[in-house]
Amino acid sequence: MNAAATTAASNTAAGTAGPGAAAWVADRIRSLWAPARSRTGVLDPTRVARIEQPRGRRISCIAGALWITFDGEPDDTVLEAGQSLVCEHDAPALISAFGMATWRAD
Repeated sequence: MNAAATTAASNTAAGTAGPGAAAWVADRIRSLWAPARSRTGVLDPTRVARIEQPRGRRISCIAGALWITFDGEPDDTVLEAGQSLVCEHDAPALISAFGMATWRAD
């Protein structure tokens, strides 16, 4: 963490952050749970894609590795490049990445 980030983090923790800090945190939280709007996406470990009503859709890992979980379901799936999964759940699919990853939902 650089000096500016350290200062911002300690100010936020101490409750002395400027007015832009709260907006930044709120925007960051929204971006982590942003619904997947495109059929293809690139994720890094700080992002999560969400697919509503995934039943019957195929989620493919184009590059990297993905961790897929279905909201409220006990089992998770890990996909590596070239692998895919046809969703059998109605619960939203949450897709995250181990490092940088490219995915596609059909």
